[in-house]
Amino acid sequence: MRMHLPESYFMRTFTSLALLLAAACSGGGSSGSSPATPSAAGTVEVVIDTATGSDALVQFQVVAATLATDTGGMTGNLLAAPKMLTLADPMAATDGVTLTGVPSGTYSSLRLGIAPQSGMALYPNGTTVPVSTAFELAIPLADALVHDSSRASWVVVGHFGSAPAQSSTAAFSWTPMLRGYGAETQVELSDLAVALVESTGLTATDPVRGGAPLHLSFEAGCTFFDDSGNSVPNSGVFLANVARDDSVSCRGLLRRDGSYALDQIQQAPPVTVGNQRSRLIGRITSIDAGTRSFVMTVLAEARRGEHHFLPLPAEARVDASSAEIELSRGQHVAFATLAVGNLVKVEWQSRQPNNNGPENVVAREVEVAPSGGVGMRPEWQGRVDAVDLQQRTITVVPRGNDPIVIEGQSVNSVTVHVGTNVSIERRANHGGGRSSIQLSEIVAGRDRIWWRGTVVAANEIEASSVRVRDDG
Repeated sequence: MRMHLPESYFMRTFTSLALLLAAACSGGGSSGSSPATPSAAGTVEVVIDTATGSDALVQFQVVAATLATDTGGMTGNLLAAPKMLTLADPMAATDGVTLTGVPSGTYSSLRLGIAPQSGMALYPNGTTVPVSTAFELAIPLADALVHDSSRASWVVVGHFGSAPAQSSTAAFSWTPMLRGYGAETQVELSDLAVALVESTGLTATDPVRGGAPLHLSFEAGCTFFDDSGNSVPNSGVFLANVARDDSVSCRGLLRRDGSYALDQIQQAPPVTVGNQRSRLIGRITSIDAGTRSFVMTVLAEARRGEHHFLPLPAEARVDASSAEIELSRGQHVAFATLAVGNLVKVEWQSRQPNNNGPENVVAREVEVAPSGGVGMRPEWQGRVDAVDLQQRTITVVPRGNDPIVIEGQSVNSVTVHVGTNVSIERRANHGGGRSSIQLSEIVAGRDRIWWRGTVVAANEIEASSVRVRDDG
């Protein structure tokens, strides 16, 4: 492990890699070689929450990654191969990188080296424009990552700053402000491969991120769905119908050790060699309600987490007569909800070229992006300083050395407004377990708090969810 290296060494490392790869990366494609499959032991799986509140799908070529300590120590390059990384997606599909051979240690930040001239933005109208960014993206980690080289660790990173341009016809610059969420955070992961079925949960892997194991457990009140989107009554019935190599999509609390406490899970058939969960991304140009089909302009293809922009847009006629249709947050909707101009992602069952017209596609699932994309969903954390039951507010201050950053600015305290309809949970100090509580049960000066919501002022947030834990 290289530690206490001068900054100039770090910058020279990125410079050499970036210059070497710049020519290959400038077209926005992946590098020519396929990365070796890393061992899960010692890896750090970095999950990127791509929600920004923009219609732009933005990618950059990442050529190197290092972890740093709060005393200035730094690892060498932990990226096995360059990766075209999606940092903004209107549908908020997660992306990420796998850091390999990470030495045991306590790390406070992640740094990504970006190849010059590798950025590209794709808009729903088919426009693609170059995007420039900082040569190095520094990503502080809320809660230092304590990593054991004999095990895999997980880190979730999200946006806390400005979104990319909502529309553009010319090159622009965008430097995202990314931060690592805390040691546990709510996240959605799709297309996990079932590796082991047990009586109380599952072990799954994420093929996109190196195959490190995730240990799935079910929270009280967890909801279950089959591969057609139908509700399943309980975990026993769900587990009885899940087999090795099936895929599952999940929502729940992911911890750094790979334990994943779920409040929702949906089964999907095994990923086949034919489509690898391939999805077509594009814009609806016409709709035939009688046949429950539509024509779309295909702008990109997503295959197991990798987005590939098409050099020229293509046309496809999509048969959605037997497809699930849902919004990006998982809400199922009727075919009649679709409209011309919608940005959609289509998972297909079959595709057949048509020399005389658009390609014929039979859809399994159609996902519809909201106008303006899925909004940023930063998760803040801190220490409860005061609770006002009359105003229904919580005053939060930073916990230790972890700052509270609101729209790019660090604040000394923040007022969290908690409406009567906002869910408040108390988490057990060790292991699983949660319970719904009232605002009056939050303990000032003792509880640690995590919350999400909408910024309404420089240091005020209207909460959408709150969870606390005794931090005494």
